[in-house]
Amino acid sequence: MRLITGDRVTLTRGPDGRQAASVTPGPGRKGRFFRTLEQDGRVTVLPSDADQLVAAGRLDRGLFDVTALLAQQYDAAHTDALPLIVEETDGMTASSLNELTGLAENASVRRLDSIDAHALRVGDADLGRFWKALVSADGQRTKAADAPRVWLDGRVSAALDRSTAQIGAPDMWSAGIAATGSRWPYWTPEPTRAIPIWPGG
Repeated sequence: MRLITGDRVTLTRGPDGRQAASVTPGPGRKGRFFRTLEQDGRVTVLPSDADQLVAAGRLDRGLFDVTALLAQQYDAAHTDALPLIVEETDGMTASSLNELTGLAENASVRRLDSIDAHALRVGDADLGRFWKALVSADGQRTKAADAPRVWLDGRVSAALDRSTAQIGAPDMWSAGIAATGSRWPYWTPEPTRAIPIWPGG
């Protein structure tokens, strides 16, 4: 898989179950250092020029969680682009924003007015250029506060195993109680999402 920096990471698992990550730096990125961390079965590969932005909260650490990226099928076998959310900040100029969104795949840019951000997909071949546009020529901005916030636009699925139990829904279902005639809304047990059902709606 490719990181937002354009570097390629290969994750393997040994006979003992431990994971190992090997990194091939992207074009023009030889000499960068890569810190590999494993915690609770998750491997994170953090390039040296991303460390400051992650620590400042400008870069989503999930962009470097290669175990999670693989689990969400953001690897080369399943996709050729990385979905991102770019949040506008006070120190960001319009030209900087246009440069970043201009590197996205055609028709993939969506404005998210509620959070002053843009959702977009950057192709693997353009990630290196996207990263260079995000940071300065020396690999670090003078102030991390000048950088936009960039998040992984990760896949989300609802987990109803706890929420439905908290309201006693399984007991109601086993007792044959349904929404028919109910005056209160309830949530249907869908596998990936919850849909509010309003009686008479």
